[in-house]
Amino acid sequence: MSISSVKIPIHFRIFNFIVYHGYSEQALKGYKGGIIPSIGILDKFYCPIHKRVEYLYGTDVDHKITPPHIDNCIVTETKYGNHVICNDHIPDMSTAYEYDELFTKEFGGDMMWHEMAKKQGYHVWRIYGKYADNPFVKVIKPSDDYILSLLQQLYRVEA
Repeated sequence: MSISSVKIPIHFRIFNFIVYHGYSEQALKGYKGGIIPSIGILDKFYCPIHKRVEYLYGTDVDHKITPPHIDNCIVTETKYGNHVICNDHIPDMSTAYEYDELFTKEFGGDMMWHEMAKKQGYHVWRIYGKYADNPFVKVIKPSDDYILSLLQQLYRVEA
């Protein structure tokens, strides 16, 4: 058997996964329990529809929100808040970051998270981990967008 005969799940051909640990006190929001590594995806992905690199956009909100009914977005629930993740098949990072800033302001998101992402050149969308007592991030508002439907499969879906 050669490596070329091994079927690679489509998620691993589209999304860039990252495992990370070492959270700041601010990122833990006063949490005093155990912490574990997180698994996330980067905002940069390969779109199999357009055959190019594209960018997701959205915001990290540190409080619970009523999920907006926007077709091209999913909303996930974390221990302390929500993530709004959207796909408009944007091929350049600067446009995606402009949309991030608009969403961050509209939903009262974490502007420091947005600024840090701009500085480091990527956002990380957590799909699992950080808080040992509640590591699950779940989709509370799914989307029919093809790329987002693949992303949703990586979360706990309860819609």
